Amino acid sequence: SYDAGRFSAVTMQALVAAWAGELAALLDELAGEQPAQLTPVDLTFKGLSVEDVWRLGENFSLEDVCPLSPLQQGLYYHWLNSPAAYFEQTAYQLQGALDIEALRKSYDKLVARHAMLRTCFTQAFEPEVLQIVQKQVPSSIRYVDVSDKPDFSLTAFKEADRQAGFDLHKGSQMRLTVLALGQQTHEFIWSHHHILMDGWCTGVLIKEFFQIYQGFIQNEEPQLSTVHPYSNYLKWLLARDTDASQQYWQQYLAGYDTTSSLPKLLADTTRKFELRNADFSLSQAVSQSVKSLCEELRITENTFVQTVWALLLSRYNQTDDVVFGAVVSGRPAEIEGIEETIGLFINTIPVRVQAPAAVPVRELLQGVQQRAIEGTDHHYTQLADIQVNSDSGRALFDHIVVFENYPVAEMVQSSLDSTSSDVSLLVSDSFEQNNYDFTLIIIPGEATRFQFKYNGLVYDAALMSRLQGHFTRIIEQVAANPDLTVEALDYLSSAEKEQLVESFNATATAYPADKTILELFDEQVAQHAGQLALVYLESEFTYQQLDARANQLAWYLRTKYAIMPNELVAVRLERSADWLISILGVLKAGGAYLPLDSDYPEERIAYMLADSKCRVIIDAAELEAFHKQADSCSQERLPMVNQARDLAYVMYTSGSTGRPKGVMIEHRSVVRLVRNTSYVPMQAGDRLLQTGSLSFDATTFELWGMLLNGGTIYLVPQQQLLNIALLKQYLIDKQITTAWFTSFWFNQLVDLDQDTFSHLKYMLVGGDKLSPRHIKAVKNAYPALQIINGYGPTENTTFSLCHPIGEVTDRAIPIGKPIANSTAYVLDARQQLVGVGIVGEICLGGAGLARGYLHQPALTAEKFIAHPFAAGERLYRTGDLGRWLADGTLEFVGRVDAQIKIRGYRVELGEIEAVLHTQPDVATAVVVVKTDAVGDSVLVAYVVGKQALPVAQLRAYMSERLPAYMVPAYFVELEALPLNANGKLDRKKLPGVEELDLLNTAAYVAPRTDLEVKLVGMWEEILGKEKIGVSDNFFELGGHSLKAISLFSQVHKEFEIQLSFPVFFTNPTVEGIAGEIEKTYWANNELFEVEEVERISI
Repeated sequence: SYDAGRFSAVTMQALVAAWAGELAALLDELAGEQPAQLTPVDLTFKGLSVEDVWRLGENFSLEDVCPLSPLQQGLYYHWLNSPAAYFEQTAYQLQGALDIEALRKSYDKLVARHAMLRTCFTQAFEPEVLQIVQKQVPSSIRYVDVSDKPDFSLTAFKEADRQAGFDLHKGSQMRLTVLALGQQTHEFIWSHHHILMDGWCTGVLIKEFFQIYQGFIQNEEPQLSTVHPYSNYLKWLLARDTDASQQYWQQYLAGYDTTSSLPKLLADTTRKFELRNADFSLSQAVSQSVKSLCEELRITENTFVQTVWALLLSRYNQTDDVVFGAVVSGRPAEIEGIEETIGLFINTIPVRVQAPAAVPVRELLQGVQQRAIEGTDHHYTQLADIQVNSDSGRALFDHIVVFENYPVAEMVQSSLDSTSSDVSLLVSDSFEQNNYDFTLIIIPGEATRFQFKYNGLVYDAALMSRLQGHFTRIIEQVAANPDLTVEALDYLSSAEKEQLVESFNATATAYPADKTILELFDEQVAQHAGQLALVYLESEFTYQQLDARANQLAWYLRTKYAIMPNELVAVRLERSADWLISILGVLKAGGAYLPLDSDYPEERIAYMLADSKCRVIIDAAELEAFHKQADSCSQERLPMVNQARDLAYVMYTSGSTGRPKGVMIEHRSVVRLVRNTSYVPMQAGDRLLQTGSLSFDATTFELWGMLLNGGTIYLVPQQQLLNIALLKQYLIDKQITTAWFTSFWFNQLVDLDQDTFSHLKYMLVGGDKLSPRHIKAVKNAYPALQIINGYGPTENTTFSLCHPIGEVTDRAIPIGKPIANSTAYVLDARQQLVGVGIVGEICLGGAGLARGYLHQPALTAEKFIAHPFAAGERLYRTGDLGRWLADGTLEFVGRVDAQIKIRGYRVELGEIEAVLHTQPDVATAVVVVKTDAVGDSVLVAYVVGKQALPVAQLRAYMSERLPAYMVPAYFVELEALPLNANGKLDRKKLPGVEELDLLNTAAYVAPRTDLEVKLVGMWEEILGKEKIGVSDNFFELGGHSLKAISLFSQVHKEFEIQLSFPVFFTNPTVEGIAGEIEKTYWANNELFEVEEVERISI
């Protein structure tokens, strides 16, 4: 069309004629090109310009340019990162005479027939990666005669072929090597990169190769099927509407946000790959039962195996909802000749199986089949696109299942049978390596075969052996009775159950189970009357003196208060000789002690006293009253009124309801902990420095471990424990043999001065995961020091399992084996055993179990359950996740619930959240554990306020109600908590610690003096932060008491002054500490020059 007002019809006709003439001339010129010149419109990929096509033509004998299929795109990027991945090698040996020249011609003709065998790839047109189909490529068949080489190794040759790999940017991505081994035996080695084609194509090519070869031998044209190019499939893909598939996968995976994994017993941090195989077969009888069941239910064998695999995964992962990857053929039936087309059609998709416990397996099998049918139209979506639309992202699954319908031996034999060749097949094998650490391959046949291909740096052979047994056992159960419910299936053998219940728990040892703490203490007094029992500062008490002093207090308590067995008496004192005498006196009076930490907020102490119904409190005032009457109190023992099953003490631990809960421990449980022990020797002459918090259950081991075995307890004030220089010197001066440290405190001491431990014989560390780096440093420095990882909840009297640490590797340090007269089990949610290596809840039994929770029968019944393997006994559900190692050692993995360990203390996040929600301006809140810049676990509170919430105000509110270790290091105000598609809190979207600096600090004030500059440097190193201002609060930046110890030590070393430790809490800013340092210098009459930092005008 044109504007008739501006142009005449004659002009327009002349223009058209001229344009037609030029076009005809151009076509004539192009037609004369030899070879004919391609234009962009001739290509499958339509995004290139004429110049692009001509440039490609200069480097390649161009036939076509195509986009990549979804899986090809993924494989290309895997190749860039790991060239060895997805290399495929098929090999077989033939016996008989061969015409080598005919073999060469046959291979070259095969390459000429199929475009994919002449394809390479280019990134020259980013962001697109394209595949270049060439008209000719250099021949990639080679013949090698090794018959005269006696040292020739076929295995080494194949490995070298694999190492050679492929350069996807040039040449063919397939090659054939024919080795003459002698005596008319030849090895055929077909190698290709998986980006070229899938396994089905291997069978097509081998069959055609033999047909072509036979044609050359017989001098006749073979009857080959019509070639259908891979580009037909790519065009079909490009024409598809992908929106429906994206919506399908989004709905299919909605609500799934985890990874269903096999137990990884080995940790590979290098991401290297050592391919290993494990093969096994079902018996023919079981295989036939499976086939019959599939026919009956009208399901495929693939569906059967996938369902059974899902059932095993569900048990391994303690869930009824699992996802794994599966390879699908990806060949649309609507495309003509699709079965004979050479190319990469397969795709990896997620398979989700939801298997509620009460569902019959028959019903589950049919449901999985139906969902597979419904998803067929969506098998062509790229995995990366599926992952993007799932809550799990790239962690959607970590292994794949492959149903292989092209086994090498059958493919080759079938090809030979289809010709009149007199060549016979001897052996065959194949090699393929993908990017997954585990692949399950199913090979159907009269006896179904399975192959585990796995990374030997991540999984071990023992695990694969157990996995084979578990998988086979469930297959057999389902095949025999598909009407079983999901929960009725059992993957463990009787031998495994015997090992888990009996062998790993053979801990029975003779000990005085019927005696009380007091009876055993009396024995020590009789045996070691003149030996030191207690040392506090300059005060020393022999066993006889300690006994006499405690007897006086017992007379006082019983006379004044008529203390009865199982009655609680609170002890609220600082660490001192009187503290220990009071505990012993309460027991001698017939009661049970309740230790209270004076550092706790008054509100928390008041709750404990009210909840425990204590009518007697031994505090400073009560002690003063006793001291006035002490001389009138007898030093003789009171008549014994207690039994082994009477209460010895109650300790309060964090509770999920927002209130702490009291754990009731009996005399017999304490005796089990410290007499005839298997984890550390305790005997007369041992010297232990008491380090545990006064209300922490480590004190049970510390106090009674010494006093019931003739050892000596050393007590020092808290400030001396926290001063590293004084602590180290005290350990040396007093020749301390044994000490306990929380793992966090231990790490701090190692970083500051690992020589602190130089004179110890035994050191117990625990309360949280141990750091292999810190343990290794001390082990290397002091190899004679025995370090023991001690694990156990208050509910099982301090220690349940212990691990004497030998060689330290980079993997997690185990928590050990059950100690004497204790048992441990790893159970699933139904209280059933899980196998070695499988994660489950750690449940504890034996003589150390607590009576229960004080005044909380419902909670006691929930946590202390009937022993499933020993009638009349109980187990305690720890809420800790762990797994057995093959040698009967337990490894801690994490928590079932929201309970965590902070600085060795057990903390219920729910309790912290409950207190936060009592703050009037808090609308909602959640508390999580994050790792800060220096690798420490810290509490972070995310708060949605009804109005603005100053951090200082929130911190003060929490500090008035919770112990210091339970006050969050960070408070983060959010407009709303992030939710996932199911409306649940999406913890992954909460800001990390590294993002929180601006949320917790005041306006930045730079250091103004050299002193402040040095102090800022210390703070930044200890806290792992940058740009700390002089007015920023140490504790609001993530600091706490143990980090304050590090700061205290560095100040002492740098400035050679001794500040009082509480100063760091009363002046928690750089300018505050700087002021204290200046005052200390002036008080010592020393001149301290404070220089102003030079200012530079900008």
